[in-house]
Amino acid sequence: MIDEDSQADSVSEREALLDLESVPPVSIVRWRPRQKAQVVGAVRAGLLTAEEACRLYKLTAEELAGWIRRQQLFGTEGLRVTRSAEFRERPLEDEQRAAYARWAGAWTKRPA
Repeated sequence: MIDEDSQADSVSEREALLDLESVPPVSIVRWRPRQKAQVVGAVRAGLLTAEEACRLYKLTAEELAGWIRRQQLFGTEGLRVTRSAEFRERPLEDEQRAAYARWAGAWTKRPA
């Protein structure tokens, strides 16, 4: 059984590590991956809502959602603009589609 006091302590420790002073200033013009990660971390930790982050940093909801998704998939490196093509989700190539169609077709065919 989890002790409520120890659970409260761990929450307060996390809050101490992630306070509003750990987010970047609102005057940022050029975003670096680390700063994007700080904003994403603040949103995920509940220090800022997505709406607050978008308003403070003049971001669109789609832009912030993209940062969150790329960080989840690729980590902080996925937040780099110069290498964004490497981290984009690519559509299935024709060979992959054909292989999937063969696999799916094998499951839908009934034995004669």
